[in-house]
Amino acid sequence: TIDYLYSGGMCGIVCWTNESCDLTTYELGRKFVEAGGHNFTDDVSKLATLVDTSWGPVKCATGEAVMLGPRSYMKLTARYLILAVSPLSPTNDDDEWDGDENQDADALHYLDTGVRAAYRSSFRKIKNTGLEAVGIPTITTKNTGDTYE
Repeated sequence: TIDYLYSGGMCGIVCWTNESCDLTTYELGRKFVEAGGHNFTDDVSKLATLVDTSWGPVKCATGEAVMLGPRSYMKLTARYLILAVSPLSPTNDDDEWDGDENQDADALHYLDTGVRAAYRSSFRKIKNTGLEAVGIPTITTKNTGDTYE
């Protein structure tokens, strides 16, 4: 196991991403990449590829998280970055998961289970760091401020 323990009173940020850990696909992700600078893009590029697909390399499976750091990430005060993959899009615009009566219970169960798994995976990573504070943006709140069913 990797020991992420750092005793400098550091903080971390959970960032929702896709399986390729490509944050450049949406506006907030691009801002995150810009703020994190070269160290961030370098660390993401060094993540192991689990499998190559026609959509790109999978660096973190849905329902999982990967940890970057401790390291200085330019304009970010956080020294640890946790990239988490939920079945919901990090852009918070998944209207197909909006409680439509035609959705089957299995699909909604998959969504619920996947979101909870991504949070749990993030917490497992955070637990091993000794971080004093972690920012975790909600993935279940849409851009409009409404929540998913």
